[in-house]
Amino acid sequence: ATAPGTLPATLYNLSFEFKLADTTNTTNGPNGVDCVGGISQHQDIVEFDSRYTCTCPTDNSTVGDNCAPVITVANAAAGNSDGIESTVYFVLGSIGVLVLVAVAAVLLQLRRKRL
Repeated sequence: ATAPGTLPATLYNLSFEFKLADTTNTTNGPNGVDCVGGISQHQDIVEFDSRYTCTCPTDNSTVGDNCAPVITVANAAAGNSDGIESTVYFVLGSIGVLVLVAVAAVLLQLRRKRL
């Protein structure tokens, strides 16, 4: 505002910087990745430091900074193995195929010796 007969003057220059919360970028999580449990486990202790931690359950069901699930024999037997079961099937299937190929090769060699 100005009064008649005066010149306008700047009293103070005020600027704002808008920053996103640390938890909006998953690479700000522990070890550069998000918490396994997702947003519900985010805990930002110091705002705008580009880091956050994960709040893991205290029932020993998770391990590590990112709250990765603990894989136990009971979990694996119940089918809660997160891909381990399919890996075991793949390995066993591969071994089976190799055994069949080896048997076929031996039989082929035996047949050639007879002729």
